[in-house]
Amino acid sequence: METLGIYKNALDEIEREAMRQRDQGTARNNLTPEETSYVGAGVSWYADKIPRVHHLSAAHYFDPDSSGLYLQAFKGVGFRFPNQNASQLSLAIGSAMQELNKR
Repeated sequence: METLGIYKNALDEIEREAMRQRDQGTARNNLTPEETSYVGAGVSWYADKIPRVHHLSAAHYFDPDSSGLYLQAFKGVGFRFPNQNASQLSLAIGSAMQELNKR
């Protein structure tokens, strides 16, 4: 549960920073060679079983044609969710945490 709270806080920060950069017009100032910019964070934690270390990264991406949530996990596999934002995932995690606390 502790990791969920850390990840929820990271998603909230990503959303705040993405909105700030969008509002200030600076969202595309730091482009990758693929013409994309990212506002993101990563969380790593230790587990009892193999693999011993887990990592999950999230970002808001800004492409020339779209923007949205980007999630990356095991072995660098990433998923893009156009027109979705970090706050939506944060709300889902918050709801899950509330349900887990009821048990």
